[in-house]
Amino acid sequence: MSADQIFLLFHLVMSLFMGIATNVFIITVPCVAWAGNGHLASRDLLLLAHAASNIALQCSMSLEQMFVSFWREVYTPGFQIYFFTIFPAFAFYNLLTTSWLCVFYCAKIANFSQPLFMRLKLRISGMVPWLLLGSLLPSVGVSVPVPWALDKINEENVTSAQCNLTFWSYNYSLVYQISTEGVLFCFPLIVTVTSAGLILASLYRHTRRMQRTPSGFSQGPSVEAHKRAARTIFSLLILNLCFHITLLLMVSGVLRCEMVLLDIFETLLLFYPTMHGITLILGNPKLKGAAARVLCFRRHV
Repeated sequence: MSADQIFLLFHLVMSLFMGIATNVFIITVPCVAWAGNGHLASRDLLLLAHAASNIALQCSMSLEQMFVSFWREVYTPGFQIYFFTIFPAFAFYNLLTTSWLCVFYCAKIANFSQPLFMRLKLRISGMVPWLLLGSLLPSVGVSVPVPWALDKINEENVTSAQCNLTFWSYNYSLVYQISTEGVLFCFPLIVTVTSAGLILASLYRHTRRMQRTPSGFSQGPSVEAHKRAARTIFSLLILNLCFHITLLLMVSGVLRCEMVLLDIFETLLLFYPTMHGITLILGNPKLKGAAARVLCFRRHV
């Protein structure tokens, strides 16, 4: 194994380990609380679903990269189509759960007197299970046409000790890219941008209102909650934008001849679930406190 392959293997293993470990931690904390009191809050249910989608996305991307880099003779056309089919479902569900998480934070923390927003504020907790279940249908639907929406891009010869294989590599067709990555995948981004805008508007209004009160109340719990939610939503928005742009560049084949840029963008994709997990931990007081306790415990052991 060459030095480049060793470095690539280390990179793949590290991204896989960090992605799984970070999101398993997010799943473990609410599950422990659920086992203790028998109640699972809507916010925790959202975190569970999103962390699980991060793990699924991380595993699919890492395994596909491992097959491409180290087990190319096993990466037959049928096997290749399998990865091409499951990836859009995992990616779309991940983006949807991110958007619902942002909507939940916005509805719970932002303060607006509009009847529609007040109705959302009252009903969002009961809507969470249905939003998560309803997101499964379009996520599966995105993957259904994939086997018929792939274009052959080049023929490859793969030689192993047992045989000499010739097969085609695939890419998503232009029609599929426009209808999914260009249209459907924009919906979660629009929802996230809207949530971020509402949080900022509410924070601005709340800060202006608090400035007219005694200065001792200007940094109350509500302001801190607004700021924490704004940081979390904007961090998720930036990550989703990077993920969306990177995905568009890679599936469109624009970077096919730019190997250095392609490696950089593949690295960004592989660490996307890890960064999502870290963002959620830092933005959630319960997860952040649990992580601090774990780190302090390991430091004293």
